[in-house]
Order: sequence, then structure tokens, then C-alpha cells
Amino acid sequence: MNDAINRRKLKRALSNEKKTIIWQFDHNRFVNTLGLSKKERRVYHIADPYMNAVNNKKISALADLLVCTSTKYLPFYQNGKKEPLYIPHAISEEEFHISPQKVKALEKHFGGYVLMVGGLNHDVDFDLLEQISNQFSLVILGKLQTKESEDWEKWGLLKEKDNVHALGVVHAKELKNYIAASKVCITAYQFDLQEKGGNRSPLKILNYIAQKKPVVTSIDSEVNELDGELIFCEKDKKSYLDRIAQLMQTEKFDMNEELIIQFLGERTYPKMIEKIFEKLNED
Repeated sequence: MNDAINRRKLKRALSNEKKTIIWQFDHNRFVNTLGLSKKERRVYHIADPYMNAVNNKKISALADLLVCTSTKYLPFYQNGKKEPLYIPHAISEEEFHISPQKVKALEKHFGGYVLMVGGLNHDVDFDLLEQISNQFSLVILGKLQTKESEDWEKWGLLKEKDNVHALGVVHAKELKNYIAASKVCITAYQFDLQEKGGNRSPLKILNYIAQKKPVVTSIDSEVNELDGELIFCEKDKKSYLDRIAQLMQTEKFDMNEELIIQFLGERTYPKMIEKIFEKLNED
């Protein structure tokens, strides 16, 4: 029903005489809107692991160009007639502009803290979060999304601790201030998540990098350029906790700023969009 309404609206708005690009991110919308314009081209931008989603195959078949934000998605889509294009997540210019006053207030309120940004789903290692909180102040931005009763129980105990600050969902424009005020940023997924076929977007890691914060992660960050420089992927709980302890005790983190600035300069939206248009125009 929604598709039918959307189709009518788009059909009225578009001209058959002009080139039209339908750029689609959501696999649940605009599924049956083919043929809106005679000069229509479709981009299916796959930003999350939609491989098993109901409409994924149908939308993939309709698209003129498939864009994957992760190399881990490519094998699935390479089985089709169209060669997918790998375009990693980019960073918005807004992510670099913080409020010094807000950052200072957060530092004063929470002290030196470990920060985790993201939804608390069934892929998160709640035992790992518990062990982090035994040693450090922990700020968590995101809501509980898991249906596992065991995770609910662990989360209930965790968030009651005095040094755990579970703030729920914070406006996207405020995240950068929390990141800038932190000492160390983390992802805390299960260590064997990717071995079991799971995957998570590295987007939050880019938000961390924009503020030049050291990142400790339990899975591949997909930012190989900064592995061992600003990003530390650890293979087990002991090395993970040891790395956080090392970074928390470091007064000023020694980083290769030139390398980081070069990386950030390549991960801009205009550059990524230009690559997508170039590929679309080749066909």
C-alpha cells in the first residue's frame, strides 16, 4: 500500500525527459516502484547486512548499481549479474565541529571515562562490559535492543553500578561532544561474532576517529589504515582489558596525526559520491 502511494507521488514529481536516479538505502521501501521515468537509474546502497532480508534479492535485481559499505558484503552480491562497488562509510563535516564548553562540562561531570556508542543488541558482550566497569568509569550511549532474558538480567545489574552511566539515545549531533570528552572509545561485540558470520557497521568507529580518540574493538574495524595506530583490535578479554588500562593510564596518546588527517581527508562524502557517479556513468 505504501509503495503504491509512494509510486504515485514520485511519478507525478519526476519527468520522463530528465535523467532520474533512484537512490535506495532501505530494503523495506520502494520495492515496487520500477518504471517511474524512461531515463531512470537505480542505486541500491547497502549499508548494513541485509543479505537475508525479505526484499533484498528483489531490490538487488532491479538496481543498476549495487554499492556496499563493507567488503564483507561483497561476496554475497558478486553472485549476481552486476559487480558491486565497494564504497566505505564516510564522515560528515559536522563530526569535526565540537562545543568546547559542552566537552569541558562532560569531562568535569564524568571524569576520565570509557565510551561505548551503539545499540545494546544480542551481539554485544555484556560480560565484557561488566569487566570494563569493574575497573573504569563507563558511559554508554544507546538503548537495549536484545530480546535475550539473560542479557536483560546482565544489563539490569550493570546499569545500576555507580560508575556506569547508561544515558540511552543521545541526539546524533551531540555524540561528537561525548566522544571528544572521553579517554578511550570501544566497541564491545562478542569476539567470535564475525567468525560466526555476523557483522557490524564500522560507522561508529569513524565517529570516534573524527575526534582522534584511541579505539579498542573486539571485531575487525574495517579501517585497516589505522590498525595499530589509533585502532586496536584485540582477540580476547584479557588483551582487550589490558589495552584499555594502558590507554587510560596514558596522559597524552601518541598518534600519527599526519596519517589520521590523510585518512579523514579521503573519507569525505563528496569524494565517495563522486566515485559512485563515476561508476554509474560507466554503464
